[in-house]
Amino acid sequence: MEFKASVLFDGKARGIAFSAVLERVNHGLRELGTALEASAWGNSTEALFSHPDFHISITVSDRPEAADIFAKALAAPITRIRSFDFAAAVAAHKSHIRVDVGDGPVPKPDDIRAMEEEMGMVHDARSAPATVKIMALHQATLAILGTQKPSAIFWQQSGMFFTPDTFAKTAYQKFPSGLVFHPTLFSSGRDGDGKRKIGFVALHSHLFCGQTLVMTENTLGLTSATDILAHVLKQKLAGTAALEDGEVIRFDELIEVHIRNDATYGDPHSRIYLTPVMVSDGPYLLTTPAAPRQAGAEDGAQSRTTPRKAARSASDDDEMPPYAWHFLTSTNTEAARNILLDTRSMWLFAIALAAFITPFLSLSLLALMFLPTRFRIAAIHNLTLVTISGMAILPALIT
Repeated sequence: MEFKASVLFDGKARGIAFSAVLERVNHGLRELGTALEASAWGNSTEALFSHPDFHISITVSDRPEAADIFAKALAAPITRIRSFDFAAAVAAHKSHIRVDVGDGPVPKPDDIRAMEEEMGMVHDARSAPATVKIMALHQATLAILGTQKPSAIFWQQSGMFFTPDTFAKTAYQKFPSGLVFHPTLFSSGRDGDGKRKIGFVALHSHLFCGQTLVMTENTLGLTSATDILAHVLKQKLAGTAALEDGEVIRFDELIEVHIRNDATYGDPHSRIYLTPVMVSDGPYLLTTPAAPRQAGAEDGAQSRTTPRKAARSASDDDEMPPYAWHFLTSTNTEAARNILLDTRSMWLFAIALAAFITPFLSLSLLALMFLPTRFRIAAIHNLTLVTISGMAILPALIT
């Protein structure tokens, strides 16, 4: 299986130092004991890095990428609801750098393979695991971003577009779990508080955990939900989560994820359902529990919440998930509110109070300097009233 990424530029793509790309890739794969070597084949715009099990080919082109590879991804709902206009970036790009990771030490087009099969030739190409090839593709793409800033990145394996800034945030990850699945959204409407409930099927996730992952409907928001699923997938690949039916995986201080695995119930098309649960004030669901999935049920069916088996702590080698601030500022739970009051509101109160009092303090000082004595007492009295009123009103306005 071949994995690809296209880095798009609205101007001319500059040449890159392929030796630096190779060094970055080998450094990223060093813990696997895997190293690629530069092939003698290549020139100033093309390079090939080889390993007995897989290869990486990189092509710098001063022409736009083939338009047909974008059509399905641009039409996907997940692309159309993003705040960044990826359709405009695709239409405006003038050059690109293509990165391909495939099986065997050298690329072999499908038509050549088909011809060899007709001739009875035996294929002896070895294959690397999908996770290794994704890691290699990730490191090579990051190396390119380190030399020049593109307008967008198209990760063809999952059919997902990413901005340079979003992609750069994955640099600290050993395996870029947030890049490898494509959320297909579903929603049954709003909850009792009027918040939109969103769930999604994570297409392509079966390549890395054997079953398709499904995020049940919740009110966290799409960014938060995708971060949670990416975290669960990372735990599965790291061997710290088995994704067994009834398993509970800790995401952070506020959320744990309850697992329901259809394979336990003999479903031939089994999926793994993830239900986020708030635990800061004693567990309660962020989604409505549903009955066990029946045969023939819709893809968007919600899972029931199964009893807790064991809580697993999230690894602390990663930075705070980017969803965290969005989650705290969009939730009305008392716990999240208290966290905000301890930090954000304290500073806002101090700044607002200073801005509120400064004009009156200045005027009062002028009054004390230039007004007759009989007016000075009135000025001080008014300043005191304004200060007390501001200290009483501002906290309510801020919180």
